[in-house]
Amino acid sequence: MSKPIRLDLEIVSETLLVGEVVPALSDRKALLRAVPGAVERLRGDPFASLARARLEAVLATGESPSTEAAREEVAWALLRSTRVAEPVTVGEDWDLLRVLLDPARRRGEGLSTIGRAPASWALMGAERIALSRSESYATGWNPRHAVVRIVRSLARVTPARLSRLCQGIDIDVARTVYPVRTSPLARRLPRALVALDRMRTGYGTAQRERAGVFVELVLP
Repeated sequence: MSKPIRLDLEIVSETLLVGEVVPALSDRKALLRAVPGAVERLRGDPFASLARARLEAVLATGESPSTEAAREEVAWALLRSTRVAEPVTVGEDWDLLRVLLDPARRRGEGLSTIGRAPASWALMGAERIALSRSESYATGWNPRHAVVRIVRSLARVTPARLSRLCQGIDIDVARTVYPVRTSPLARRLPRALVALDRMRTGYGTAQRERAGVFVELVLP
C-alpha cells in the first residue's frame, strides 16, 4: 500500500517569491535575472545540491529549459532558494483537519476548492500559483497579511471546538475525507490535533520571520 499524500508548508520570502519566482515562471528574461541570486542563496544549503545544479545549468547556457518538466524543476529550485526557515510537514491528515475547520469543505465542496476562511487558506493557500512536478504540486500560497489572519484563526481552535465540529459533519462528507478510513471521525480527533499543532508551528514561524507560506502536496 502506498503512503498517503502529505501536506508541507514552505516558509518563504514573500519579496523573492513575488519579485523573482512568479515572474520567472512565464518570462525567460525574468528567469535569467533570477537565477544568479538564487544560486548564491543555495550555496550554503548542503541539501540543495540538486536544486543548485539545475540553476547552474541555466546560468551556464544562458537559456531557459527546453521541456516543460525541466522548466518545472527549475521553478522548484528557485522556490527552494526563497526559504527563510525549514519547511513544516502537516502530514497526511490535512483533509481531516480541513473538513473540521473549513465551512466550504464541510458543505461537501471538493478538495481543490479554496474557501474564503483563513482555515481554508492555511491548507490550500489564499492565492493560486501554478507549479507542479512528478513528486508534488502546489495548491497555492499565503502572503504575509494572510499569515497573520491564519495565526489568529488557529489560535481560537480548541480540542473542545474540534470535538463539537466533528459531531456536526454529515456522514456523506465524512466518507470523502482523505485518506479514506473506516473509523468514525471522532476516533481520528487525536490525529487532527497533531496536524493542527504542526500547522500552528509552521504559520507561527512564518509570522515571526515576516514570511509567506507556500502550500505543497507531496505525492507518495
